[in-house]
Amino acid sequence: PSHRASASGSRTVADSPICRAAGAHWRNAARPSASMSPRLVWAMACTSSTITARRSAKKRPACSDAINSANCSGVVSRMSGGFTRYVTSWWRIDQAYRRCTWHLRQYGQIQVMEQITQWVEKAYVNNFLLPLADRWGDRVRELTKWGCPGVIPQREFFNHYVKPFLTKGQKVIVIISDALRYEAAADFAQRLRSSNRWTAEIDPLLGSLPSYTQLGMAALLPGSQRTVDAHTSGVMIGTRSASGTENRAAILAAACDGKATCIQAEEFLELNTKTAGRARAGRAW
Repeated sequence: PSHRASASGSRTVADSPICRAAGAHWRNAARPSASMSPRLVWAMACTSSTITARRSAKKRPACSDAINSANCSGVVSRMSGGFTRYVTSWWRIDQAYRRCTWHLRQYGQIQVMEQITQWVEKAYVNNFLLPLADRWGDRVRELTKWGCPGVIPQREFFNHYVKPFLTKGQKVIVIISDALRYEAAADFAQRLRSSNRWTAEIDPLLGSLPSYTQLGMAALLPGSQRTVDAHTSGVMIGTRSASGTENRAAILAAACDGKATCIQAEEFLELNTKTAGRARAGRAW
């Protein structure tokens, strides 16, 4: 975590943490040029320091627990324990891996970076992703009912986050982005806060099962009864289909006395702020 905001343009490859943490890999491969992007160096340094966290467990014990599969086994002894640990620390490993992958692709020197790329990939998958997935799967198989103590289920999103605003007569806009990973959302929230113009918080919800887009979208809408068509995978809220923007807008309008609607992002961006935008503002959800 201490590496996240330390992309400095003055640091060279020679004195970067990656050369110290993965020296053996650099000695066996072509040494990168001094013109390599500092952001690439720091992204890999972050990944390297989390993957080799056993060396620096005193500084980053959470990362050490995450990478060490034996510790993973102990921490995920309960579903709530694994859930809590991910949203407090483990998501940073996914973020470091994403940043590393992005910068490696941007750098473009595949042969130069081949060994370190393979090392990062194997360490991430074999030492973190697979052990954690196995132990999480064990906890899920033990459940008789889908749920996690202390975690708000996705189907309660509207009641928990939207309805309080409506009760006070306030307007609220919900922006839905499909398949936005938790670590990416945490990154986005941090960027908003760093601008000093916004406040941002991130809360985890327990997703609905089976995990697919139509059910996930329906879970965010108001309504207490949801049914899934086993043949089409379509979702009904009450007697109305929840598929498509038009149907979702109708469900919202019915639940909010006609004072709510649903709109695609492309249409919203094309609205004239002085006319159509203001007209929509009275009904926007």
